[in-house]
Amino acid sequence: DLYPRIESTRENIIRRMGKALNALAEPLTVAETCHTVYGETAGYSGLLMIEKTGAYIEYLYEHGMIEIVNTDEMEQGGPARYRRLREIPDSELLPKEQKYVFI
Repeated sequence: DLYPRIESTRENIIRRMGKALNALAEPLTVAETCHTVYGETAGYSGLLMIEKTGAYIEYLYEHGMIEIVNTDEMEQGGPARYRRLREIPDSELLPKEQKYVFI
């Protein structure tokens, strides 16, 4: 069934984003966050996991849940370090799309 598969995928994404967000209680780079979420990674699979983690970081940043804390280091060519702004319950990470019916 398609619906249970979609819901399972959504729950996995929420779990991983929640794990990333919890790790960002302290400033971390995308690679450090990836290590926290997935553990040791290598090869092509590791590259894909870093890419996924980067997408989670981008989503959290675009939705105002995390901030960049080291702009001075970034100007010198260092990687961005992100930190969460507050604790956020899983239910707020990826809200289900609401459907509106206009009568």
